[in-house]
Amino acid sequence: MDIFKFSSLAGAIEAIKDNYRQVDLAKELATTPQQINILLHKRPHLIYFQISKWRKALHLHRADGDYFELLTLLEAFHEAPAKTQEKMLDRAFHLAGRLEEQIQPQSRPADSFIYWLDPILPILRNLTELVDFPVDEQQIPAWAANRLTYVGILGKTRELKINRIEIAWKWLRGCGAVHFSARKNRWIKATPSIFSKTILGPESRGVQSIALRLNQLVTYQDFSHEVGTPNLLGDMLATFSLPSCALPLLQRLTRDFLYKDILRKLNFAINRDDLARLKDSDPELYEEVRLFKDDLIKKGYDVPEVEDNDVDTTVQVLLATRRLTR
Repeated sequence: MDIFKFSSLAGAIEAIKDNYRQVDLAKELATTPQQINILLHKRPHLIYFQISKWRKALHLHRADGDYFELLTLLEAFHEAPAKTQEKMLDRAFHLAGRLEEQIQPQSRPADSFIYWLDPILPILRNLTELVDFPVDEQQIPAWAANRLTYVGILGKTRELKINRIEIAWKWLRGCGAVHFSARKNRWIKATPSIFSKTILGPESRGVQSIALRLNQLVTYQDFSHEVGTPNLLGDMLATFSLPSCALPLLQRLTRDFLYKDILRKLNFAINRDDLARLKDSDPELYEEVRLFKDDLIKKGYDVPEVEDNDVDTTVQVLLATRRLTR
């Protein structure tokens, strides 16, 4: 059984049903076939809490076993109490670290399993653009803990936040998403934009998908926590109907407008220093940004003009598109 073909526990369980007899699993796990049947059909999230026995029963070696454990962890995460979730997140990080070299040996941030596993990594990566981001690595965790408004997985106490950020920063550097520029004397992004290459759902066979599931779970909780506060800059929800043939168009529009235009161009459009550098480094993107900015102004948007020294805020955008009728 090739466990890496599955981006969710549901897919893996179907393969287990096809490849293993329940009576044999029951013997390996020292339980009854009836209990195995219940776990596989009704309570798969409980497999995580017996994971050592299951790894042995399925004869999964280190990498395969780590990946299977991560699938079970994601399935069990939403059912677990808050204290257990904290331990599960630490375990997810540990498993991802062991898997990273095998899954993504080229150290490309966009393909990094770890980068998409934890919402803290993208946040930290973008914090490097803030004008007062520390040069000294030792100061980064405390500085970030003080600047962030609310990120649920950091925990409630300052000590927990700092410890969590220290770990995330090491992984961020390890996957090559940031590096120190001696010429600029500051930490900078390795690439201007990083986008995930997979979609969420069991139909996707990219290993990023299971990491994105955990990221989404945590991020949704953070957004709901901010409802009704000034930190939630956009809290509008729209529901509408359209023919099924238009769904691919909707998917394309949401991706292109939000991620291609806003995330890829907005920071350049408002920062004259960034725009000047872009003109030299990427003339084609520069022209796109210039037209984007002109179009915003024509449509009546108030587009500010700033410099590098004015960049002091990091934001996060969440877009969810859901089909409500068949």
